[in-house]
Amino acid sequence: MRLAILSPLNRSGCSVVTTMLAQGAALTQDWKTVVTYTSKARTLPVYLNLIEYTEDRTRSISQVVKLLQAKAISSDELDEFAIKVAPNFYLMDTVSETITNEEALMVQKYVYTNITADLVLCDISESIEDQSAQELMEVSDAVCFIVNPDNVSIEALQAWKDSEYWPKDKPVFIVINRFDENIIGVRPYSKRIGFAPKNTCTLHYNPFITKSCNEYFLSEIVPYTYDKDPRILNIRNDIKQLMSWLCALTGRKQKWEK
Repeated sequence: MRLAILSPLNRSGCSVVTTMLAQGAALTQDWKTVVTYTSKARTLPVYLNLIEYTEDRTRSISQVVKLLQAKAISSDELDEFAIKVAPNFYLMDTVSETITNEEALMVQKYVYTNITADLVLCDISESIEDQSAQELMEVSDAVCFIVNPDNVSIEALQAWKDSEYWPKDKPVFIVINRFDENIIGVRPYSKRIGFAPKNTCTLHYNPFITKSCNEYFLSEIVPYTYDKDPRILNIRNDIKQLMSWLCALTGRKQKWEK
């Protein structure tokens, strides 16, 4: 399954939610998951402490571009360029300052649609009307929008929902990041933006998540959560809910042993 992830506002937590989804599926469902991304800021590799690997010339995305242009690479060979984050969880670097925007989109689409995995996620930094975002959403099986529990996010998402660029032919769900019931409940939030509560997930606010981003150990959050670490216990049901949505979408039975 291919899942596009984007947000109507900057710094809403797309990279964090992408990581939660990818590692949640890899750890709790035993799915092979691959994450790609479009931001030149390389937020994901930074949070996952993988910058030194993405700069490795032997894994350079520029090399993949040249191989694609020469039609000298197959989908089976893409795994050679994937960076292992954790068991079953891989990052595919698809950003480089040495390639054009057109080349970047070409390799992003090729990797996104051809790499072999149970779940492939694309963290899209562009706005919904951007050509890259539109083309990547078009080849996705589902789309996830990340919002925050505030009026600005509600209004921005509503504007996207009313636009011609909104995906109308595939499943869509939202994740309310930095969620807190004291701010707004799921049902009132869903009602305001015209979403069914069953398609509205949450990721509660937890300062340890912010700490993990600042100190580059975001990849450890889901294992801590699954092992019932008290510092991160308030998002455990959120991870389970996200896995439930993914399993329902793919028709697989959810695993949750602990």
